[in-house]
Amino acid sequence: MSGINRELSTNQEALWDNQHALRGGQNGLEGDQLVDVPNEAAVMFNNLLAPESIIAEVGSANGRDARFWARHGHRVHCLDFSRVALSQLVEHADRQGVSDRINPLHFDANAGRLPKEVDESIDGFYARSALHVDDDTLMAFLGEVDERLEPGGVVLIEGKSTQDTKIARSLDLGNGLAVDPEENGHLRRVWTPESLDRICDAFGWVALQQETVDEQWVGTDASFLRLVATK
Repeated sequence: MSGINRELSTNQEALWDNQHALRGGQNGLEGDQLVDVPNEAAVMFNNLLAPESIIAEVGSANGRDARFWARHGHRVHCLDFSRVALSQLVEHADRQGVSDRINPLHFDANAGRLPKEVDESIDGFYARSALHVDDDTLMAFLGEVDERLEPGGVVLIEGKSTQDTKIARSLDLGNGLAVDPEENGHLRRVWTPESLDRICDAFGWVALQQETVDEQWVGTDASFLRLVATK
């Protein structure tokens, strides 16, 4: 990671702590009506997993996806660099009685490797709007994922495309990153079909699906690219 990107990344944890305090708080959308509702991508991912799978998720937030998988009998390593989000996850997992299948880990993907606490093979890897890292760091990190992923394991990666409004207004930093001056310097990865193709080619993953997914979040249109693949 370049010096400017490293400097920007140091501010992201505080930014997301604030975001999760608002979104996952008592009156926040994810702390109210969506608190136990998984994303559509998480439901799809679950349908592709073998029973009692072991999952590594980057960007678990309050765990509405991870807790959904745990309720279906899977075990989940929940990786997030927001301690506020992880605190919410632990509270909700305890409330739902799935704490024994949830492993919350404070973690920043800018490390370029999986944390040492993920010390076993995994059957699935999931990152939804979470891998905000540069090209070199991304490939190093996914290389570690590939090493841990069992043959036949499932990968789902989703992130904002060049068609997304927030990406379009952001400043291009190069190496796959852009910074949003209208959102307190939010650092985002910019995904393209070519970047998803490179990932599959690098690790020999077989793409099951690669498509654009449009949705709304708090009244704002969003455009994502989604990769679903197997090893």
